[in-house]
Parts: sequence; structure tokens; C-alpha cells
Amino acid sequence: MRRPLPRDHFRRPLLQTPFHPRLAALMQAEDWYNWGGYVSARTIRDAEQEYFAIRNAASLFDLTPMVKYRIAGPEAEAFLDRLTMRDVSRLAVGRVHYTCWCDDEGHVLDDGTLAAALRVPRSSITIESGARGKQKCVRITGIDAATTARLIGVSS
Repeated sequence: MRRPLPRDHFRRPLLQTPFHPRLAALMQAEDWYNWGGYVSARTIRDAEQEYFAIRNAASLFDLTPMVKYRIAGPEAEAFLDRLTMRDVSRLAVGRVHYTCWCDDEGHVLDDGTLAAALRVPRSSITIESGARGKQKCVRITGIDAATTARLIGVSS
């Protein structure tokens, strides 16, 4: 069920990402949109040209509006090995894995990236996904709800 906007939602201006000034200087299409409370560029110059650049060359995308979760603690790696489709032990410090995560029945909950912090010991991994305000419900067999809540930094 979608929550109605507060009556004063129009009084809260959209936030600008750290990349906004540079994107605004490059912007030719004036194609901005609201992504999770941030002013985001949908198209800089030409949508078709940008599509083929992504498919055939390279592209840069501002992911500031995406939610970042820091999974920390002695069970962080085991938790993410259970949650995601990648072998988290193979994630080197300073590298990123793209993956999807599933519930115990194998249904895909979302996709995103994993990034490893310092491996001393391996106790902190950041997982990123979705727009701000999007809520996820994760229940992992073998890891109790209190531990799961502590790992993802929410109150149980």
C-alpha cells in the first residue's frame, strides 16, 4: 500500500547530489526527475546516444539516491552469503560485486552491489540497492531476527 504524501511535501526541495553541478553544466536535454528525493538527470544530451554508449562503450551514472546498508559484525559474511547469489568470500577489498538477493524460497527481492571494507577481520560489507524509502523485508533461515536486525542496523 502506497503511503500518501504529507500535505507539505511541496515545501521540501529536492536534494542535489555531489555530482549535480557538473551534470547541470553538461545538461542539454533538461531532462531531470525526482529519484528518492534527489534531482537526478534522466538524459544529458540524447537518450538513444546514451543508450548505445552504455551498451557499447562506457557510461557514468550517479547512484547517490540509492540506499546503502552497512552489514557489520562477525556474521556479516555468512549473512550475505545466504542472502546474495555471489560468493562473498571472493569479494576483494576495494572491489564491487553486482548481485541479486533472494529469500529462502529463491524469490528475487532486489539487485544491487556489494562492496567490501577492510578485511581485518572481515566484518563490514556495504550492500546498495533501490531508491530511498523503499523497504525490504529479509528473513534468513539460520540467522535469527534480532541478529538480522543488528546486522542491517535496524531496531527489532
